[in-house]
Order: sequence, then structure tokens, then C-alpha cells
Amino acid sequence: MTTSGEAVRRPIRSRPGALGLVALAAIGLGGFVASVSSAPSWPNVRRDIATRFHSVAAVDTRELASWLANPQREQPLLIDVRTREEYEVSHLPGAVWAATAEQQAEALRKAKPGQPVVLYCSVGWRSAEAAVRLGKKRGRIVLNLDGSIFQWANEDRPLVTTHGAPARVVHPFNRMWGGLLDRSRWSHEPKS
Repeated sequence: MTTSGEAVRRPIRSRPGALGLVALAAIGLGGFVASVSSAPSWPNVRRDIATRFHSVAAVDTRELASWLANPQREQPLLIDVRTREEYEVSHLPGAVWAATAEQQAEALRKAKPGQPVVLYCSVGWRSAEAAVRLGKKRGRIVLNLDGSIFQWANEDRPLVTTHGAPARVVHPFNRMWGGLLDRSRWSHEPKS
């Protein structure tokens, strides 16, 4: 439950698929590496995140958009856990950048007491890792944005640059993960 009493979706537990087993076995550097021979798909990515981070509560993009549009509801602290380069291309309006555990803890210290926190990255893996760490803080509702910025952008939801100007493109992370982002939204052609 959120502070306003509205329910949030919790990921369901499931067994990882073949891609998931490869991904779970290759965790590292703030994300997971899938098999080079198979491109990730949204159902597999969501299932793998739910399996690996079953204790992390999630909010989907539709729910978050509605939440942000409701001035009667306490607004969440949005934390973008991607790299600085990714954040500077575009991010959700009002989001703060905090890529490292130390930066995330500092952002949490600056939040209002009891303010809900929504974390996001490209697809939800790095932000789920951060949610596990930050979710241990007492009295905090820490949620992972299901589908993260790629899903948000795919749905044509608002994005901004570091200067606050509207943005339409997103850093694709790399060619493989960028496959989950509408190609017209890529900020550049990734090298790998």
C-alpha cells in the first residue's frame, strides 16, 4: 500500500526462462547480461526481474503517470539510477540522478520523512537492485518502475533533458537492450 492507501502491484514469482537463467548467472556491473544469441523480450525481462527481486514492489507506468498527475496525493521522490550519460540524454520530469549506492542513500536522506520513492533505470533491473538496498530503510515505501524509462518512453510519456526542455529520445544503453525501446526513441546508434 502507498501512503495514500492506494495499492501497488507486486511482481509475481515465477521461474526464469532460458534467457533468465543466462541472465541470472551473469549478473554484474549494475545489470545483467543476456545471451548474445537471443534478444531480450519484455515478458522475459519482467519475469526475470520478478524472479530475482521478488521482494521488490513495483508500480507500472500507467499508475505512476496517474500518481504524478494527482496533486492531492503525496508525490514520490523519483530517482534515476542510470549512468550520468544516460540521465543527461533524458529522464522523467522531476527525477534526481543517483547512480551509485552512496548517491541513492544521499537522495533518500534529502527526501521528506515518509515520502514514497520510485526508482527507475532503462528496463528495471538496476533500479530493482537499488530498491532492494533502499527498501531496507524503515518507514520508506520504495517502488521499482516496471518497464522503467524504456516503457515510459514507448508510451510517449513526458521526458526532459537536464536543462528541463522536453525530450523525445532516450539513451538506448546498448544495441541489445535498446531493442526494448522503440527505435525512433534512440538518442544515438549504440556501438555494441
